Amino acid sequence: MLLTTRDAQRERRASQVIAAVSLAERLSLVGINNASFQEDSSSDLHTSDILSRVQSQSRFQPGQLSTIVDVTTMEPTPQNTEPATPFQRRRYHWRMVYYFYVHVVLFIISSLLSGLIVWLIENHSSARNLEMKVDYIDAWFMGGSCVCSCGLTTLDFAKLSRVSQSVLMFFTFISGVTFSTLPALIVKAHTHRRVEGITVDDDHGDLDDENPDE
Repeated sequence: MLLTTRDAQRERRASQVIAAVSLAERLSLVGINNASFQEDSSSDLHTSDILSRVQSQSRFQPGQLSTIVDVTTMEPTPQNTEPATPFQRRRYHWRMVYYFYVHVVLFIISSLLSGLIVWLIENHSSARNLEMKVDYIDAWFMGGSCVCSCGLTTLDFAKLSRVSQSVLMFFTFISGVTFSTLPALIVKAHTHRRVEGITVDDDHGDLDDENPDE
């Protein structure tokens, strides 16, 4: 699995508590009462409880800190998670980084393909309109206009054959906002379903700023 923001917070909190333990040991060696640094008796009891838990868990290796119970939030972490392979990391990174560029490339290919189909229909098929001649640049422009839903055209759309109109309508339908955003929603839902709700991106990167005392 990828290192999540929540795991990084737990590592940081554990390191802070370990630093507090080492400071308490140094103060006890020189005979300084550690309780004088606390604000009240309830804080003393809470700190002593945390220190005792950290001392009991100090026998674990640093690599096992992410699989034990969090000493500050008392929230258990999953212990049966398998680390992500390099291929899975590269695949997730590729999908998240290059998704926009793949989307743009698909739009360009769709406009080129729709223009080519319309050009072939209007020039080399029996369903063409004999009263007009369609160049590929005009067919490409109309295909790109339908894919991008901008409405610009260099030809009279009504004079095209029914087959060409159906093809352009099909590309307009599959390249619309509704269908073009479905892959992003599917990838996001599939990713969060696989990790069972664990944060896999930086959508909650400001948790430390909002909850500094947790």
